[in-house]
Amino acid sequence: MIIGLDIGTYSVKAVVLDPKKRYQLVQYSERRLEAIAKAAAAPAPASQGPPPTPDDAVHEDGPTEWAEPEEDTGEWDAPSEDGEEAGEQEEPAPAEEAGAPLEDEKLWLMAVQRIMGDLPQSDTIITSLPWGKSVTMSMEVPFGDRAQVEKILPPQLDNRLPFATRDVSYDFFIQSEEEKHQAYVGFARKRELGEFLEDLSGVGVNPMIVGVPEMMLRYVAEAHVPDYQEGTFALVDMGHETTRVLVVQNGRVVLTRAMNIGGADVTRAIAEIFQCSEEEAAPVKHAQAAILGVGEAQDPAREALSKAVVSALEPLVRDLRRSFKSLYAKDRVELEKIYITGGASRVGNLTGYLTREFGGVPVSALKIDEEISPEQPLGDDALTKMPLAYGHALQQYRDRTRQRLLDLRQGEFAYRGRSSYLRAQLTRLAAAAAVLLVLLAGVLFMKKRDLNAQRDAMRAAVSKETKKVFGSPVWRAADIKSRAESEEEGEGGFVPKMSAYEVFYQLSDKLSADTQLELSRIEVDSDRNLIQVYGKTNTPQAVDKIVNDLEKLECLKSIKKDKLQVRSESEVDFELQIASACS
Repeated sequence: MIIGLDIGTYSVKAVVLDPKKRYQLVQYSERRLEAIAKAAAAPAPASQGPPPTPDDAVHEDGPTEWAEPEEDTGEWDAPSEDGEEAGEQEEPAPAEEAGAPLEDEKLWLMAVQRIMGDLPQSDTIITSLPWGKSVTMSMEVPFGDRAQVEKILPPQLDNRLPFATRDVSYDFFIQSEEEKHQAYVGFARKRELGEFLEDLSGVGVNPMIVGVPEMMLRYVAEAHVPDYQEGTFALVDMGHETTRVLVVQNGRVVLTRAMNIGGADVTRAIAEIFQCSEEEAAPVKHAQAAILGVGEAQDPAREALSKAVVSALEPLVRDLRRSFKSLYAKDRVELEKIYITGGASRVGNLTGYLTREFGGVPVSALKIDEEISPEQPLGDDALTKMPLAYGHALQQYRDRTRQRLLDLRQGEFAYRGRSSYLRAQLTRLAAAAAVLLVLLAGVLFMKKRDLNAQRDAMRAAVSKETKKVFGSPVWRAADIKSRAESEEEGEGGFVPKMSAYEVFYQLSDKLSADTQLELSRIEVDSDRNLIQVYGKTNTPQAVDKIVNDLEKLECLKSIKKDKLQVRSESEVDFELQIASACS
């Protein structure tokens, strides 16, 4: 069995695929963290006998992220004083009322332990590093060969990462088109990856692969998006706290992103507008959250609910729109379709709203056929919430015959378990090795000749690039390091000194203490030596003051106020486009 494990902030979900049944989905399971917290904190009953376990005290088939909207009767159920909807049974008492609550960081482990108890035994477990602790980046590389790229990648990462490459675990894959090669790198800090694996080990889970969530969506898209190899589309997975984005053009990944916006923001917006608690707002969101269409008249309560949902999703829409526009401006990638999935995507009329917001680009819910799971029929709710867990399982299925996209378990974290699948393949591997040994003798001479040719080609490529940088060709590693260090120590050196982190540090250092400034995002385009700064301040004059302060930075060549929007007397949004002189 292949198990895909999705560890989220709302619940833990698992999908089981059976390779003996053409990789049918044979089981789907979900454990909600909130339900576990309530059950663990509930006091024991006064009756004789042992207290119930958390699994005895809570039924996991209760309310999920989104319930199917009931038929519209024209009446709207506002949050009641006790937080219950009409007809809803009383939930177990919240942890803070019933007993000592468990620490949040322990809940996901309890959820993993209990959900694994529901599943068949398997050594093939695929998951990803959750909570935004893994990141992807892309960069152009001069080679399409993985071995060659592997040699030049560490210094490239040292220039781009805010910490030393030795402190991260990373993996990469290469996409080549004609003579252009793009490396997609996924990485995580070793300390955080090690803690994650140690925690899982404590509950008896040793994942074969730890990937990056955004990349796992690629397998779902490959299996269920029509014309995957020929179209340009975005897959947007809207979770509880995080929204993940994958953009694919003709079967090639061109963008991955993760944003800290999700269904929890909708809950908070509803609670704020109706002056109630989030516990009271959640059932209203689940049952009745919807966005009104243009000109659609409703009662004031429904209009207020619609405005709350829109206000919560506006930052997400704005961020997505900016990413899509940037993708078109840079690489002429124009979206033809947008698919949405995830628990938070079940807001009523969300597809119509997003279609309008994205200029008419068709937006629809990702359709996963119920026939993938004949043994355990799945409803729309499960089919909407399971894609990430499903993608984890599909990763192993689809990559048994080709290189995996990304696996953070490298080096000291490499998987050393004895999976049943690997044991079953030992005989075949031994036979293949014998054949390779016979062929090796005849290939060695040719290989040596090819290696010499590759060496000469690499020297020529390195010499060409170093000539651009230093003025004369250099190809030995020691000489390049020596020249780079000398250039860096001199004035006007070529070594890049600007990064998003460096810009943030310089901004903090140079800005006047009395300047009111809130930065929302800093983007560094190292290819064009451009820096985009997005933020807000209190007056237009303050923006001019910020520009004047930034002009003190030696590495900045020019500063342009790209956009200036006055939202109120004390709130001004601004965007600065900065040309860097330091690359």
